[in-house]
Amino acid sequence: MRATYFFLVLSVFLLALLAIVVHYYRRRIRTEKYPYGSWEKLLGRFSAVNRENLALIALSLVDEFGQRREDENDADMVDDWWDKGA
Repeated sequence: MRATYFFLVLSVFLLALLAIVVHYYRRRIRTEKYPYGSWEKLLGRFSAVNRENLALIALSLVDEFGQRREDENDADMVDDWWDKGA
């Protein structure tokens, strides 16, 4: 009778161990195949773009003739916008 319980507990333990090994093996294979996750997860990581702020920055970097401005404040303006989180 004790031997039956021992083998029952041993088989449950080995099945649980096998299930854990299979789970992590499949997870590793899936990560190697899709390193960035599914499309839903990947698209969820993108942040929304505020088009008005982007247009403001683009217009502030060029003058009225379309030439690039050479102000010393250009980098500061972009850094300030970036820090706001757009």
